[in-house]
Amino acid sequence: MLKKIFGFSKKRDLSKLLEWVNRYNRENIYQEIHLDKIEWLHIGGDFNLTSIPQDIEYMQNLKELSFDKNSISEIPSSVGRLKNLKILIFKDMPLKSVPKEIFELENLEYLVFGRTDLETLPEEIGKLKKLKYLNLYSSKFKTLPKELCKCKNLEALNLFGSAVESLPECLAGLDKLTTIEIEASALKKLPEFFDSSKITNEINFFFDIKSINGEMLP
Repeated sequence: MLKKIFGFSKKRDLSKLLEWVNRYNRENIYQEIHLDKIEWLHIGGDFNLTSIPQDIEYMQNLKELSFDKNSISEIPSSVGRLKNLKILIFKDMPLKSVPKEIFELENLEYLVFGRTDLETLPEEIGKLKKLKYLNLYSSKFKTLPKELCKCKNLEALNLFGSAVESLPECLAGLDKLTTIEIEASALKKLPEFFDSSKITNEINFFFDIKSINGEMLP
């Protein structure tokens, strides 16, 4: 009898997750059988949206997840268990904090915190070893943590309209960093020995979702 009890596994009720996805997703309407197969989810355009369900972790095949134009202020730690994510975007929302689990996403290449209420970029950013593109447009960050220099694959940093006043000196040692967008930012100085040819004052590197079927565009 005990063996039967402990061996019993109740089927997970994903009806609320499905309702949430279909209400706030910008593109397709899904059935429950699709939830663990969806690769791209763009949530937003509704300021009645205030939360993300914990059960989003069930969507393990997600590669691209985007949130914009909503009233979400907190992110559940379960987003950090979406291990296949390559693209994660938070923009135009009153986001005040992010769980450290976000920075355990070992496959993440593209991260956006644009026009949120975050005031500090967590030092755990340095754990994102595959990170290539970091977009902090119109952010409230005044400084960036030196741990960002551990992102050895970082190619581009967007500070358009941000409050960032200075950059970590160690950024000068990132060989793959080829572009920093500083248009309309509060940046007052560059790191010593920094290659000024990497700086652009044009808005031709303004990141957003740039993918077709999940593949990054150049």
